[in-house]
Amino acid sequence: MAVVGSLLVAPTAASAAGTASISGTVIDQGSTLPIQGITVTLWNSDLPLTDVANASTDENGEYSLEGLDAGTYKLSFTGVGPTANYRPAWYPSGTFFPNATPFTLADAETLVADAELVTEATIQGTVVGADGPTGDELFVQAWEEDGGEYTSVGGDLVEWDTNPVSWEIDLLPGTYVLNFSDQRPDGPGTYRTEVYDNVFAFEDGVEITVVSSQVFDVPQVTMTTLGPVANERLSGANRYETAVAVSQQFDSFAGAEGSYVYIASGANYPDALSAGPAAAFRDAPLLLTEGTSLPTAVRNELIRLQPETVIIAGGSAVVSNSVRSAIDAVVDTVVRIGGANRYETSRLLVDDAFPSASDAFIATGANFPDALAATAAAAKKSAPVILVDGTASSVPSATRSLIGSGGLGVTDVYIAGGTAVVSNGVSSSLAGIDSVSSVTRLGGADRYATSVLINSELFVTQDVGDDPNAFFAVGTGFADALAGAALAGAQDPSAPLFTVPRTCVPSDVLDLFETMKVEKIWLLGGTAVLTNGVRDLTAC
Repeated sequence: MAVVGSLLVAPTAASAAGTASISGTVIDQGSTLPIQGITVTLWNSDLPLTDVANASTDENGEYSLEGLDAGTYKLSFTGVGPTANYRPAWYPSGTFFPNATPFTLADAETLVADAELVTEATIQGTVVGADGPTGDELFVQAWEEDGGEYTSVGGDLVEWDTNPVSWEIDLLPGTYVLNFSDQRPDGPGTYRTEVYDNVFAFEDGVEITVVSSQVFDVPQVTMTTLGPVANERLSGANRYETAVAVSQQFDSFAGAEGSYVYIASGANYPDALSAGPAAAFRDAPLLLTEGTSLPTAVRNELIRLQPETVIIAGGSAVVSNSVRSAIDAVVDTVVRIGGANRYETSRLLVDDAFPSASDAFIATGANFPDALAATAAAAKKSAPVILVDGTASSVPSATRSLIGSGGLGVTDVYIAGGTAVVSNGVSSSLAGIDSVSSVTRLGGADRYATSVLINSELFVTQDVGDDPNAFFAVGTGFADALAGAALAGAQDPSAPLFTVPRTCVPSDVLDLFETMKVEKIWLLGGTAVLTNGVRDLTAC
């Protein structure tokens, strides 16, 4: 049986009665030995595919097609030799019928058409669907890289009606990456497409190199609805070095005009909560410092970044003047933004960074989880996070002025957290500001549910599928997450930040991951902060 591309065609008996002929010898390209048993088929040159004559090579690798009419044809060499499968070849060139070169055979011509065949390799394996067979088709493709470009060079399309389902691809010797996709007639199927092994991009795939006659067994691949999610952990020996590890995701500014770095106390959270969105708005990292001394790792990172300006968030009671002097020694311009309390500092930081804003997030200044989750969401909308006293009956006049038409001109306000953390009185007060047209509360039963609500509102309903990254921070501590919130907001596009338990991921988060098609998670902190259970997306 002849193999033409992926089409199997049984040659019919030769019936030509002309005066032309074709003969030749078929040898193994690797050894130059003759190959017996290769099917040689003469085809018409145009579709529909019709074979005109066929023969088989003898022990000397020789064949002959006699009594042929003059005409234009294509000639194929296919089949199994004594010891190996051979890659189909075409005379004078080509890899399958559509791209095979046609040739013209003259009346009474005797054409010599020799061929050298290459022994194929086989890559094979099995695939398991986490939720069972789909009843669709599994499409496994082999891709070859050349100068950064990937070309599909073979594949296998099989009915996915068993679990596991087997697949097999015959290829020329070479180096390949594989991808697996669940196919329906009308588009993608149940499971998410992935590249072997557990990645999405071809350049991240495991390369498989095969030689002639080799059978390469790929370990069983498991496909899931969520799909494989790459991960990267950003951590250091302490909270200051973790912030440096996050900051190192930013390129050096080399003193560029308008470049910033924010620095806040690592001993407490309030000033950093408003500094994070401001930093994200300015595509700037947020570093942490001890109150009375600048950690060496932070100093070295400032030297690497070379920003034009460093903004210290908070007064001298939280970040001392000795720290400011140490920063002054390595940076041209240092600006301190600090008020009489955390709420005034929040307003000053926002007023400095944002010339205007159509959206703003409001969070309690008495705790950190809701404001942390809001940071990345705020960055997505180029919005600030403004801290308030959540137990108060209204917002102070200074906050009303900042938000209103004489300040930022905010029209849409989002409250991060339920009524237990930001009162209904605060909500009503915000709704009464002259520029505000809507107030939306995003508050769940706990800090984790609030995180899901915020990210569902800002990263799914408004821009489905546009945010492949996500950040995880532990919901019971603030230190490692503060700097990460600025990085999440500075992503392009901005990435959501989820607060999660130390050892697992809430099922609501995993459900949202499916909808958002998250491809990579960033874990903020070491394994003592977020265990490998979180890394592996273990459900709570």
